[in-house]
Amino acid sequence: MGFVPEDDSVAWVPLGGLGEIGLNCMALACRGKVILVDAGSMFPEEHMPGVDVVIPDLRPILEHNGKVAGILLTHGHEDHIGALPYVLPYLENVPLYGTALTLALVREKLVEHRMEYLPPLVEVRPKDSFEIGPFQIEFLRVCHSIADGVGIAIRTPQGVIIHAGDFKFDPSPVGEEPLDMHGFSRYGQEGVRLLLSDSTNVERPGCSVSEREIQASLERIFRGCGGRIILSTFSSNVQRIREVVELTGRSGRRLHLSGRSMVSMVRLARELGYLDVPKGLLVEAAELGSVEQERMVVLTTGSQGEPLSALSLMATDRHKWIKVGPGDTVIFSSRFIPGNERAIYGIINALYRKGARVLYEPLSQVHVSGHASREELKMMIRLTNPDFFIPIHGEFRHLVQHRELAMELGMGPDRARVAQNGEV
Repeated sequence: MGFVPEDDSVAWVPLGGLGEIGLNCMALACRGKVILVDAGSMFPEEHMPGVDVVIPDLRPILEHNGKVAGILLTHGHEDHIGALPYVLPYLENVPLYGTALTLALVREKLVEHRMEYLPPLVEVRPKDSFEIGPFQIEFLRVCHSIADGVGIAIRTPQGVIIHAGDFKFDPSPVGEEPLDMHGFSRYGQEGVRLLLSDSTNVERPGCSVSEREIQASLERIFRGCGGRIILSTFSSNVQRIREVVELTGRSGRRLHLSGRSMVSMVRLARELGYLDVPKGLLVEAAELGSVEQERMVVLTTGSQGEPLSALSLMATDRHKWIKVGPGDTVIFSSRFIPGNERAIYGIINALYRKGARVLYEPLSQVHVSGHASREELKMMIRLTNPDFFIPIHGEFRHLVQHRELAMELGMGPDRARVAQNGEV
């Protein structure tokens, strides 16, 4: 592992996420110690037949795992934790640091993969500081499409490195605290050596829509629906799940959860206090026949067109309990991840053939991205005022455009740089 300096020099190595949406993982090395930030997976692309999951190439790290002192996790999405079951068996008792929900999701994932042992799981709250070798670390709260997301400030012998995490600036999030602007600006005033910032939505002008606007839009849809509502979203989107639970209760309906990951997430969120489900609201599968269809809301997985997901089974008449037909309203309350469009539109077409009403972006305002748009990306750069800037988390065109955005704010071309996976 030649990139690991033994002195006060600091090496940064992106291992995934620079050139694709997913695979987010990077390493920082100093004084003979290495920390990783995230270890994510990615959906296989069309040219990968027979592949179930794609993970970063971590062989340079794994060959010398004794130097890895910890893994920092920004949040619980698959593109940030999905590779952990494949990586951890090769690491020797390396602790994972994350917030409560993130670690709960990691624990579920490792148990599901029948890991022989669980590594130390160290819960960290936003604003908590701790040390790993030569690195002093603070978690900073961010607003994203999953609860308990953080950015990370890493103090090194060469200055502060800010990993902004997956973030957006939402002044009025639903059931969550907003991004810690004071924390990021505090480091900006102190001096930030390097900012690493999410590039996913650099092509979107303006600012992201607030989650409260989506909540209001969904409420209008609920009020106007005379039949059954079937809403599909990412099971990790606790905010959206919370909105559906509240709207179901206010509209006098009852709720059925469909899909293993959805059931699991609701259970975890309730156990950790992120979700309150009133008694009597939930309907088990075997009880569906006893509830009038127009009083039902079905919260389901399958928003990405996964062939064995609950929504896919409904669309193809293979679901054991739920048959879609005229009078049903099906809502895709999630982003269409690039590469999944063909499968998603296949599901939508099948639902239309059954006579269902189907709502999805851009036809209806039923989802907002958890990633910052251009004006918010500018705000992060201004808040942190870094000496150097490297865009992360995006396809190559996103990285280039994010660099150009930083240069519009006055950063010189030698200070705003585009990196690629594997570069030191």
